[in-house]
Amino acid sequence: MVGVWIYVGMRPRLGGGPTTALLAGLLVWTAGRLCVAFDMFALGVFPWQLLAGQSILGLVAILPGVLTDVWIYKEYDLIRTKV
Repeated sequence: MVGVWIYVGMRPRLGGGPTTALLAGLLVWTAGRLCVAFDMFALGVFPWQLLAGQSILGLVAILPGVLTDVWIYKEYDLIRTKV
């Protein structure tokens, strides 16, 4: 949901589409996964191999999720404007 909010904020400046959705997903991943992974590594909580794997898998999960959510948002937006 946060990815869609970021996408909606970026859409007037960058235009709508999958590229903007991927940029929004990358921003969500950076704030939600990568920064937390750096923090956990700096604190010595987890080894870097585990954090790197989780960060990569998080990227693989977040990007398609944001793309799907943006597609649903666009479909809802089209339905809402036609009524």
